Amino acid sequence: MNDIQEQVASSTYKLPSGKVSKVSDEEFTLFKQLISTADNYTEMDGSVISILGDESRSFFSGQKSVEEVVNLIQNRTTTYLNE
Repeated sequence: MNDIQEQVASSTYKLPSGKVSKVSDEEFTLFKQLISTADNYTEMDGSVISILGDESRSFFSGQKSVEEVVNLIQNRTTTYLNE
């Protein structure tokens, strides 16, 4: 994650679309805190990992704030786990 943060800061990190990602250091810090607290699981679930990957792309592309992405991840994961 730190490598990606450094690449974003130096404008060398490119999204699959070829665009340069614009994410502040504060947003990276919040995102890393979120990831570090995600430790309550019993086994790996591909669906939950997929949700995390899907929603985090919009954060790294600068389309959504970390707060928006966290809420989307929480809502989608809760819905999935309740099904």
